[in-house]
Amino acid sequence: MTGFALALVLTAATLHASFNLLAKRAGAADSTAFVWLGTLVSVAAFAPFAIGIVIIQKPVITAVTLLFIAVSGTFHVSYCLTLQRAYKIGDLSLVYPIARGTGPLLATLGAIIILGERPSMLAISGIGLLALGIFQVAGVGRRREARGWAAYLAAASALLPAIFTAAYTIWDKYCMGILMVPPVFYLWFNQVVRVFILAPYALRRRTQIREVWRQYRKEAIGVGIMSPAGYVLILFALTVAPVSHVAPAREISILIAAILGKRLLAEGEAGHRLLGAAAMTIGLICLALG
Repeated sequence: MTGFALALVLTAATLHASFNLLAKRAGAADSTAFVWLGTLVSVAAFAPFAIGIVIIQKPVITAVTLLFIAVSGTFHVSYCLTLQRAYKIGDLSLVYPIARGTGPLLATLGAIIILGERPSMLAISGIGLLALGIFQVAGVGRRREARGWAAYLAAASALLPAIFTAAYTIWDKYCMGILMVPPVFYLWFNQVVRVFILAPYALRRRTQIREVWRQYRKEAIGVGIMSPAGYVLILFALTVAPVSHVAPAREISILIAAILGKRLLAEGEAGHRLLGAAAMTIGLICLALG
């Protein structure tokens, strides 16, 4: 991975951990309403950039192009909904590492099987460290009485967004390789698709939408800006580096999120989770270097 690609990925990781902090703070909100509002903010904020790029670069956009992006949108909206619901029952320092750390394992496996990529022994060692870190964060092997069923339920619920992370990472890598559309337009139309998918829910529940906006306006705006901004950087990185390097390296956000959970949210089990996050971070570095 080049220094330029690494800089893109590290910046994206910081943005990703930060918007998840805001999402956790809105954990008590109606999940679908909050995701819809954040996505609506994204569409509005990035529309001028997407339209400007289309006017200047004049990319070839066909019905097949829009269909491929629409499939990506379904993966992304599924990820957002399952992650937001996981935050209803779990800490940031528990849900986030599992949701983000399991994704690279699945994405790397998918890259090997589907895209034909071949990781080195160093990368395989990184996979092992990632797995150990995930077990540490989840508290596998610790006394059940010390953790409670809610923590195990939260850990299990975090696996769903991980699956969708792997799915959209592989799909977006494939699309960016064959569609040749600007990343900003790709993500913006992706967001438009998400708005339409969730629109029926929003139209039926206007009262909940207004209430969530009243209580969590700042969080929705923060998520709406930082989430797509970070992923645009990832899409750019995917154009200059293989998915088996980009997907793991971006997960440095795991350690960032664990620190944010401890420092800003005063979450418990900080020692165990930070240790697990550190192991996952080292594993991710091995994957990136491999």
